[in-house]
Amino acid sequence: MEVKEKSDRHKCSVCLKDADLVCKACKGTPDGAKGITAIYYCSAACQKEDWKAHKPKCRASKDRQILYRAGGFAQRLWMSFCKKTWQWVIDEVEVIDLGLIKWEDIGRIYFGEYWEVRHGRCTPSMKNYLLPFPIERFPDVGQQEALLTQSRCRDALFIMDDIINDLLQDINVKIVEVELRIKNPGMMLIHVRPDGTRAEIPAQHPVFKITLPNKESHALDFTAAQYGWYGPAMIPWAIFEEQRLDTVLDTRGFGAMTKDFLAEARESKSTENHFAKVLEILKKRFKDGLAEWQQQNL
Repeated sequence: MEVKEKSDRHKCSVCLKDADLVCKACKGTPDGAKGITAIYYCSAACQKEDWKAHKPKCRASKDRQILYRAGGFAQRLWMSFCKKTWQWVIDEVEVIDLGLIKWEDIGRIYFGEYWEVRHGRCTPSMKNYLLPFPIERFPDVGQQEALLTQSRCRDALFIMDDIINDLLQDINVKIVEVELRIKNPGMMLIHVRPDGTRAEIPAQHPVFKITLPNKESHALDFTAAQYGWYGPAMIPWAIFEEQRLDTVLDTRGFGAMTKDFLAEARESKSTENHFAKVLEILKKRFKDGLAEWQQQNL
């Protein structure tokens, strides 16, 4: 139940003596901002004496570890999906300063067809497939992630909801979708269209809010990189709220935004919303491919 760990001296949770034994189940628990931390003991006897009090914390620690492993795995899947469904033909990317990146495109791929803006109209110009993301043009990983995730907030919730649900099926979590306005962006992207106009920076940003059985909550933000927030997609809600959240606009049940997203796409005849129908097909293939991989490798 316990393992040796090289670290600064800690105090035993029972007798307050110097301790260098840590509960094995709690070891390596991600920081939750508030609540669970690793529990140390000076001996196996003290650990046994403390087990009744420690047991619920230990369970919560395991739940958090599962949550963050699932978040990390889902984040890697999402970034792979973004690279495989890249649509833009990039003409130029310019780092204006540390907090601003301007990028220009000369067209966009829609379901295997290249479209180009001419005289203010979007017209088909050539047949093609979805483009490979030009990684060689962006040695900076942060720039790669920012471009790959820009304006794909709703796509992320739609594509990843079933996968997150499957990954977290072994723990009793509550998941809601929170639409919000952000604050303190570390970086902003300026998208210049082929006709010279600039795309508006989205005012609304949806994320998953996941609450564990012990009531602690965490934000799962797959597209944080577009605002210069790099690193794990999963962070404690308390930190997310303090550092990134300006105003909560709406909180809805898990899957609600996806239903709206598809309903809008099915009712619209515009090229933009037709892409949602393609995303629906890609989502099914993505999920089927993941299930096949799990059967072969797990």
